[in-house]
Amino acid sequence: MLSPANANPGTDAIVLTGGSAWGMDVGVGAMHWLEDRKDVGIPIVPGAVIYDIGRGGDDTARPTADWGYRAMDAAKDGPVRQGTVGAGTGALTGNGTLKGGVGTASVELDDGTVVGALVVVNALGSTVNPKDCTLYGAELGLGQEFAGLRKPSPAECGPLGGTAQDRNTTIAVVATSASMENAAATRMAAAAQDGLARAINPAHTLHDGDTVFAVATGTGRRLANNDPDDVPALARIGAAAADTVSRAVAHAMLAATSARQYESYCDTYPSACANLQRHRAGRGGA
Repeated sequence: MLSPANANPGTDAIVLTGGSAWGMDVGVGAMHWLEDRKDVGIPIVPGAVIYDIGRGGDDTARPTADWGYRAMDAAKDGPVRQGTVGAGTGALTGNGTLKGGVGTASVELDDGTVVGALVVVNALGSTVNPKDCTLYGAELGLGQEFAGLRKPSPAECGPLGGTAQDRNTTIAVVATSASMENAAATRMAAAAQDGLARAINPAHTLHDGDTVFAVATGTGRRLANNDPDDVPALARIGAAAADTVSRAVAHAMLAATSARQYESYCDTYPSACANLQRHRAGRGGA
């Protein structure tokens, strides 16, 4: 339905959730909210779900349509909670060795265009460089975005191991304040997938269902792939989308907290996070 070859006028909401295939009920709840509160006859609500069933200890623990309805009710402007929350509650990375979660990041380009990303990191691959146990995505930090983050001590940096090769999927939304035709937004989503590959290794495996939605919120003339005058702007936005997704992955790992037997990055490498400065999401980071 979202293909640029089709006559899709846009979406009313996008759902990112946990619960494996059962989580798709959350999108139905969002649709009912749009019908009840916004008088939308047939709401267009695409969504994606991470494969996390059973991570809470019970395979029958699942989100329902009511969760989606209540999430729409609770939605508001302002910083997004990150880490072990929402769709990231049951997220893991690196063959099940480290806690994943929700992460965000944004950037304002020189012309004032804003590009932001929200990602739920639940990957087979690792977000940690095995050479020094640093986070791949943190290397793209802007200014003091990851101020205080350090390379872990050699004593902490050992092989993580892990053998859990199922129940993965990293999902994300990238958004820009620019106006775009559907084909250009699709291209931005493809560029954003490169951001996953920079922050997670390996990415896009047969055990992952990596999915990125792209949203252009601007008004006025829409940037188009087939307009040579628009190509430079689209290239800058696409590059920013990829970098922003990578940074969001790093924020998800740093904000995650240990749960049950699953340890977070900062609990596994405490020397790396001992001086980490936590601050709100902004144009330069999260």
